[in-house]
Amino acid sequence: MASTRRVAVVTGSNKGIGFGIVRGLCKTFNGDVYLTARNEGLGRKAVEDLKKEGLNPLFHQLDISDSTSIQNLKAFLQKQYGGLDILVNNAGIFKDETDAPFAEKVEETLKLNFWDTLAVCEVLYPLLRPHARVVNLGSILSTLAFGRCSDSLKAKISNPNISMDQLKDLMRDFEAVAKAGTVEENGWPKWAYHVSKIGVRVMTYIQAKAFAHDSSKPDIIVNSCCPGYVNTDMTNHKGTKTIDEGAVTPLYLALLPANVESPKGEFVTGSNKGIGFGIVRGLCKTFNGDVYLTARNEGLGRKAVEDLKKEGLNPLFHQLDISDSTSIQILKALLQKQYGGLDVLVNNAGIFKDETDAPFAEKVEETLKLNFWDTLAVCEVLYPLLRPHARVVNVGSIYSTMAFGRCSDSLKAIISNPNISMDQLKDLMREFEAVAKAGTVEENGWPKWAYHVSKIGVRVMSYIQAKAFAHDSSRPDIIVNSCCPGSVHTDTNYNGTKTIDEGAVTPLYLALLLPNVESPKGEFVSEKVVEHWPS
Repeated sequence: MASTRRVAVVTGSNKGIGFGIVRGLCKTFNGDVYLTARNEGLGRKAVEDLKKEGLNPLFHQLDISDSTSIQNLKAFLQKQYGGLDILVNNAGIFKDETDAPFAEKVEETLKLNFWDTLAVCEVLYPLLRPHARVVNLGSILSTLAFGRCSDSLKAKISNPNISMDQLKDLMRDFEAVAKAGTVEENGWPKWAYHVSKIGVRVMTYIQAKAFAHDSSKPDIIVNSCCPGYVNTDMTNHKGTKTIDEGAVTPLYLALLPANVESPKGEFVTGSNKGIGFGIVRGLCKTFNGDVYLTARNEGLGRKAVEDLKKEGLNPLFHQLDISDSTSIQILKALLQKQYGGLDVLVNNAGIFKDETDAPFAEKVEETLKLNFWDTLAVCEVLYPLLRPHARVVNVGSIYSTMAFGRCSDSLKAIISNPNISMDQLKDLMREFEAVAKAGTVEENGWPKWAYHVSKIGVRVMSYIQAKAFAHDSSRPDIIVNSCCPGSVHTDTNYNGTKTIDEGAVTPLYLALLLPNVESPKGEFVSEKVVEHWPS
């Protein structure tokens, strides 16, 4: 008779991220955890290594490229447990940096990363019990690949009604044009791994949607995720995350509590671990008061709070989407009711879209909306709550200096005018949006960078706001500054050299300025040093 004990399976888990996921599940999951591997000897050795740590994983051989091997695992799970509670599809390969012909790279990569992973799902999904969780390991490189696709391909990939048959046709099309040597002519980027992870990401969405309509097995959730840049064989050990750090987001998704609202069918990057997370961590350690971590996605935000609580810290959570005026007003109402004011505000939310293949006008519109206009909206709503001696930090970028250097002399004069008003700044930002739409950016003296110019806006906005507070005698010593955190290593900036805690140093310095300091006020600060516009 089958056991009713819960069971988890992780594919390709004798080393790397999969090994880290098995380790994490052994510590947190109330059930049996199966480490699987194609090579039985290596798999059993990995199990023994974890047993030496006091953990108790089990082993089952699994070669996801062998249909008989998958069926054997299914039969075993059916007989021993009568079902399956967690499935983590981790097995995958990266061959883009080999010297093999591109068509060969595509065939081998898509076979394992997409087709074989899909085969595992098709065989094991009938075993999933109510409240089961599935995690398909993806990559942020799928986002990069999507950005390089033609508009017609983007429309198909992002179609909310895409079917599994349509997705399979897309993957076959990519394989066919790779064989024909006409990949880019047909709108695809010339990356095998990246496109395979588009397949995994869309497959996940389709599967989650199907389970959402299956009333016979409620609350089965499928998500895909990027573990980050992890030190493994696949990254030639250049990754900066340990395998346990890479396992954090997959484990979060595998252990989602029953009946959560979100995420479902989503692609999760763990971006809640960025600079803002580091700032919250630092404030929890140094600020004498309550610290709120905010996020648009409530599930990810609450997970970040739980991660910090495991470090012995005690942040609070409130949902905030800075692009939603109602969301900002709800936060204001909470702060007014609970605290009667606000003492520290760090505006950290932002996006970088310059490296996507979207039309430049679209990049400008989306980037300025979030980085400048939505940040300004947060300020306009929350600034009335600021108490005497409050501190505001608007996270900017040294790229604002670079962009300023590329502006025409007439624009430089307006931007650096010590008497510039908020209305004049708004007019400048609208002008940049207008010339971007007209395709005459450089002819009108602007550099062709969306992000960089948005941060000019943030920098000048901070100066104007600080100047206004300096004349507000009813609320003395309110200080606003902007800053550059430096080049911080995140999931979308693999080349960053700073950790998130190092990136948080300057924002924290400004957020915790002592009462009645002389400087900095309304300045742009990098590495705790005031930077001026170049002359």
